[in-house]
Amino acid sequence: MSDTKKPFSAGSLELTSDPVFPAGSASPRLRSRVREAIWPNFRADTARFRSNPSFLILGAGQAGTSTLWRYLGKHRQILPSTKRNVGYFGDSHYQGANWYRSHFPMKATLAARSQRLKAPCVTGECSNHYLWTAASAPRIQRALPDVKLLVMLRDPVARAAAHHRHNTGLGIERRSFERCIGVDLELLDRLGGETIDGGQFGYVRNGLYGSQLRSWLEHVDRSRMHIVESESFFEDPAAEYHRILNFLGLDPAFQQRMPSYRPLSGPVEISPALRQQLDEVFAADFAGLGTRLGINVRWDTGAQKAA
Repeated sequence: MSDTKKPFSAGSLELTSDPVFPAGSASPRLRSRVREAIWPNFRADTARFRSNPSFLILGAGQAGTSTLWRYLGKHRQILPSTKRNVGYFGDSHYQGANWYRSHFPMKATLAARSQRLKAPCVTGECSNHYLWTAASAPRIQRALPDVKLLVMLRDPVARAAAHHRHNTGLGIERRSFERCIGVDLELLDRLGGETIDGGQFGYVRNGLYGSQLRSWLEHVDRSRMHIVESESFFEDPAAEYHRILNFLGLDPAFQQRMPSYRPLSGPVEISPALRQQLDEVFAADFAGLGTRLGINVRWDTGAQKAA
């Protein structure tokens, strides 16, 4: 008979609290370090006792999602996922549902805080590539049919430039902005209007909000989606944030101090010809969607010309 030890499984263990630490017995950072030392697989082993997210931030990338995530992390009714960009409904789907659930707090922890605050507490995550990943919408609808979705949309030309600056700063992009845009436009032309996932270098493709959102609306009811214009959010963050909390059903009174943030970068300096070309591409892609969504964004040049 082999004496090889089997990996621990939570089995039918009914967890009503943290089995390692009683509530309030130590600081969160200390609890995390000690727990990992004595029970390395604690989060995975207790996945079945963890809560599903109540909300997801889908993107768009380089539109202020990191700032919104920091804001929400300061709200006492929210216990966020252990990390930003979990990515399960995108390229990490192969990890499995238990792996995904391991990133969220215990149901008992949420219940205890809800009781303490006398207000419902929730959890959520932010993976800003969900918006442009075609497989994300049907996966999310199957796994989380009631989850609320937050989408931040930024002027797609400015978003493309910020995306290029981000990749350049990481050292993974050495081509000029104009060259990158040209390559992406050539790819779209070869596809004949059929879009594909933008990926890390989809400077134009990641800004095709029209194609992305039409796909999402095939799977998700509009009432579950809250769309924020990034420019408005950074001009008046308090007002826009209050609307987001209202959508999530959270009390503004439980917001702790607002974290500092960097405003959106200034105007994009590109040639008038390239700006016009991009405006036409994005306007054609977004045409009519603003009316369908009930939003009016300042960079929707198609809507401006119609008016």
